[in-house]
Amino acid sequence: MMFLEHDFYSNFSQSLQSGDARLTNDIIADELSELIVHDYEKVFDLLSKVGINVSKKISDEQLVNILLEKIKTNEKLVRGLSFLISEKNGLINSNTDDKSGKKYVDYVNKNLSSSFDKILKNDNETKKFRTELMNRIKSKDSKVAERRRNVETPSKFWRNAIIITGVSVTVYLIWKNWGKISGNAPLTASNGTTIPEAVIDTTAKQSPSVSMTPTTLGQTGTTNAQPKTP
Repeated sequence: MMFLEHDFYSNFSQSLQSGDARLTNDIIADELSELIVHDYEKVFDLLSKVGINVSKKISDEQLVNILLEKIKTNEKLVRGLSFLISEKNGLINSNTDDKSGKKYVDYVNKNLSSSFDKILKNDNETKKFRTELMNRIKSKDSKVAERRRNVETPSKFWRNAIIITGVSVTVYLIWKNWGKISGNAPLTASNGTTIPEAVIDTTAKQSPSVSMTPTTLGQTGTTNAQPKTP
């Protein structure tokens, strides 16, 4: 069978007619990799529209895993991918009327759905397709210099998680032991016995009071002089 380069519709149709499942899978993997590498913004927008909310910072591998998992149960996602594939390959453009556009999308959607049923029928087939898809993404990504995705890789994620955990533990320990750090909590020995604090006598010795009022003339201190008896 003749494979026409960059002619998605003809190649896809011929692979389906010939029953060549391997070729069909290769074409689907190639189209999905094109979307993920060159039109990833549209892919994330599609996910949001069909109710699948994910961060745009996830890696390509994480994105592929989500797509393959959700494709099994989300028919709107498959139809959305069919639309994006049709649009990218020129089957839908500003000159395409609604009837023709719908015909192409329906055709791609129908055969994409049936193909995914076979691709994702078991773990082994899914793993093979995932590997092929990731290989194509990596190959195309290495050739696209302008591709700048702010991806949070798994290693970066775990590094941040460790840092956050370390800071949280430090803050907790400081909070728990603040009394000991500030000197306001009783100290304990290694066996858990509380070490008594030194007792300090805070009772101040009272100084004798001194009257600052001057005594009356003829008086000594506070004793009055007694008159002599004649």
